[in-house]
Order: sequence, then C-alpha cells, then structure tokens
Amino acid sequence: MTQSQTRHAERVVSQFKDMLSATGRQHVGEKHFADLALLIEAAIDAALLDENAHYVSELERLCQRMKRSGEHFDAESAASQVVNE
Repeated sequence: MTQSQTRHAERVVSQFKDMLSATGRQHVGEKHFADLALLIEAAIDAALLDENAHYVSELERLCQRMKRSGEHFDAESAASQVVNE
C-alpha cells in the first residue's frame, strides 16, 4: 500500500476517534484503532484494484479495435494493389 493510502486511513481513524467520547476511545483501545486503519487501507486497495481492472478491460477492448482496424486497412490496401496492377 502506498504512503498516501496509509495517511488517508490514519486520517479516517483520527476523525472516527474524534467522534467518540474519551471513555469510548479508552474502551476501544489503540490496537483496535490500528486494526481499523488496516481494514480501511485494505478497502482502499481493493477499490483501486477494481478500478485498475476496469481500465485494463478498456485497454484490451481498445487494442482489439485497433487490431481489427489495422487488419481491415491491410485487407483494403492489398485489394487496391491487386486492382492497380
């Protein structure tokens, strides 16, 4: 995970802590807050992986279109060369 993801998770946990009373913070404890930060980081990571998978799919479709277009262009070029000969 990147530093920015870690910092973001820490900010979310800090904001959550601010929402709790002092007693609530003591009851939850630092270990659980650290666990929460890890869960948030994992969620951010999963969301980024999903987004990257979407972009990969888009790029694969674009590559296929470009390949088909190139094959179509090559077929037309070959046909016009035969006609011109």
